[in-house]
Amino acid sequence: MLLFSVFVIIKAHTDMKFIDTKTDSIYFGILVAVLAVLYFFVASPVFFWGKAKEPAKNEKVNIEQLREHVTSLTSLSPTRTFPNATLEDSAKYIAQYFQSYCDEVSLQKYVVASTTVENIVCSIGISKPGRIVIGAHYDTFGPTPGADDNASGVAGLLELARIIAGNEKKFTERVDLVAFTLEEPPYFRTENMGSFQYALSLKKENVPVKIMVSLETIGYFSEKKDSQHFPHWLLKAMYPNTGNYILIIGDIKQSLLTREFKKHFKDGANISAWSLNGPTNLFGLDFSDHRSFWGFGYPAIMVTDTAIYRNQNYHEKTDTAETLNYEKMAEVVEGVYSGIKGL
Repeated sequence: MLLFSVFVIIKAHTDMKFIDTKTDSIYFGILVAVLAVLYFFVASPVFFWGKAKEPAKNEKVNIEQLREHVTSLTSLSPTRTFPNATLEDSAKYIAQYFQSYCDEVSLQKYVVASTTVENIVCSIGISKPGRIVIGAHYDTFGPTPGADDNASGVAGLLELARIIAGNEKKFTERVDLVAFTLEEPPYFRTENMGSFQYALSLKKENVPVKIMVSLETIGYFSEKKDSQHFPHWLLKAMYPNTGNYILIIGDIKQSLLTREFKKHFKDGANISAWSLNGPTNLFGLDFSDHRSFWGFGYPAIMVTDTAIYRNQNYHEKTDTAETLNYEKMAEVVEGVYSGIKGL
């Protein structure tokens, strides 16, 4: 239907003279080929995969632990936004949990508006070459509790630290799990973002990064029809309109990496996963910390429930722990673990 619609639109809005059915067929065939290639790079389809494997006991996400992390972070008052002291309280909570599982926990501190802020870095397998980076920001937007945005991502990050630490031998690269500060406005898209500071430090040290995965709003799902929205009609035609899946976003120049990650993600998660690749400057594709890594030429993807395009609580006081689906969130985290392990 999408191909036919595009064909009719092109035919109706151009000066091309279609002489006969044979000529129409030729143009339609060309259109099919072009759109097929475009779809391959934009959507990174995976055509063959089996049912997701049941994770081993030491690889299984603890659903109640996810809930506890989100509840703890969203219960802080005032909210964990700059320059509230609760931002530091959040950092302490994350660092304390990391201490139980990481080979090394370090704080990357820097100063913004005369205030010291910090990224919390959990390193596993510190003697191994190369780097896999998984990140999530722990600050919130203004006076909002930020359950989905982004306590959900932080909760996933903490669970991944526990699981990866127990399966370190399965990774050939060092894994850094980083809780980033100051992702939210007014510092979004500035050098004051925690992810910018961390990516810059990697670049200065010439650290090779295999992949960076940004966990951004991974806990809100809906079974209602038309609960999923997109900023463009073409995307609406390509993707489901029920917001019960996870979206993996990547750079179109690295679409094969997105496809490979999604393939392994599907091996470990009983949740529908779609992907979207596009130019890094396309509106909406850079709405998190992966944009900092793109800026330094590193391969990076975002795993997201699409935030504002699905969750009406986004950047609102109603973004509370009770609105999230922790069972589906656990599937997402297990998918991310499977995705990075399989690369």
